[in-house]
Amino acid sequence: EEVLSSERFHERLPELRELVRSAVNRTEKKYEIDRAAYEDNRRKALAGLEAEADWTKLLEEDRNEIADQLACDLPATAENGDPVRLFQTLMVRQRTLPGLIEQLKSEIKRRRPSKPEAEPGEEPAGEEIVEADTLVQSAVISTADELDSWLAALREKLTGFLKANKRIRIKGR
Repeated sequence: EEVLSSERFHERLPELRELVRSAVNRTEKKYEIDRAAYEDNRRKALAGLEAEADWTKLLEEDRNEIADQLACDLPATAENGDPVRLFQTLMVRQRTLPGLIEQLKSEIKRRRPSKPEAEPGEEPAGEEIVEADTLVQSAVISTADELDSWLAALREKLTGFLKANKRIRIKGR
């Protein structure tokens, strides 16, 4: 500020240039250090995603697409660009990395292939014979909510058998 407020501003321009050059150099060095740390965090994030149980179940194309979202297109050094702008971009990416990782984990779960359905002509693996007494619990139902709750419990039990690809035979008395 002293240089800028001086009446002999032009005489102090070399000092001002030196201050600007010094600030740019410090920013470039800080950028390189933080860029290396970001690259390390990015690699760890990718390794964490690859360690997810569903990662190997994804198609190669899906894995590549997810991994590409973690790619870093920032230059290794800020010498040929605007170091302040590059540093700002780097800081934003570093701070949004945890959110991106969570988003990519959700994407892995979303893209996970569903369990194959039985073919239309294919018979289920087996038949489960269930006594009606063991399937339903005795209850007094007086409201629609109680009925919904009772039916939901019954549905949950039966859905377990269907998920195991079994037919259900309910035997009454």
